[in-house]
Amino acid sequence: LNFCFLKKYQKSWKKFADKKNESPDEKEIDVIKLAYTDFYKDHESNLGHYFRNLYRISKFIDEQAPENKFFYSGLVRAQLSSFELSLLFYNGLSNLGVKFKPLIEQFSFFESMNLELVHARNHLKLYQTKAFGEKASDVPKMFI
Repeated sequence: LNFCFLKKYQKSWKKFADKKNESPDEKEIDVIKLAYTDFYKDHESNLGHYFRNLYRISKFIDEQAPENKFFYSGLVRAQLSSFELSLLFYNGLSNLGVKFKPLIEQFSFFESMNLELVHARNHLKLYQTKAFGEKASDVPKMFI
């Protein structure tokens, strides 16, 4: 994913803030799902194959590498930038990523993600702490 795509991504999350302000009574997760789905629809040609491949590779590791799962998933995680991880973060919270989310958590995909790229700190609570690997102890501190 390239830098120009990052600008589009940032603009789309302004829409998230606008949707949240329009619907203050709506659950945060529902607003996230709606905002991400809108973003995904606009960029499916860039994102669809990307997340499907990540999911299939992760699922293969989970099913076929019983002794070295974390090692092999680490090879996959090492290929992802913080920006790509932040996209994965919201993909996993959407209906599109519902099957991927348990693997994201199991393999600590967000261990090397810049947590400042999450659009609101309370979004971190939407994942089990094991999704953040060694950073898991930092997640509760972000709410103080």
